[in-house]
Amino acid sequence: MSRRDSKRDEKKQKQRRPLDDSAGFGGTLGDLLAARGLAPAEPPAAPPEAAPAPPSASPTLADCPAIRVHVDRKGRRGKVVTLVDGVDALGPALDTLARDLRRHLACGVTARDGQLIIQGDHSGHLIEWLRARGARVTRTA
Repeated sequence: MSRRDSKRDEKKQKQRRPLDDSAGFGGTLGDLLAARGLAPAEPPAAPPEAAPAPPSASPTLADCPAIRVHVDRKGRRGKVVTLVDGVDALGPALDTLARDLRRHLACGVTARDGQLIIQGDHSGHLIEWLRARGARVTRTA
């Protein structure tokens, strides 16, 4: 053992102090604080439980006459995106639809100019998801 190691061990031994069992330490922090006269006051009452938020209601897609889904990479530096056209009839509910798709597909979804732009090629899952919600969907080239 080198001299440096022995000095380090001596420092560790000096820093360690055994717990004093005579003070009534029962093994928990609360017992130790109570023994030292520092017991916390009564715990604050838990706030009343709020009613769970209702699941977000997806906008009705049956109002859209025809939804077109296609994959594109032009003008995007080779990055593939899935474009959804024909959802402009939803109006302000388009943002809600984009948020629901973001959660379902686990990717970036942007609502811009009455169109949804989805990062990556998710056309298969997207068409299934839209049809399950009553939309009339066609895949275009």
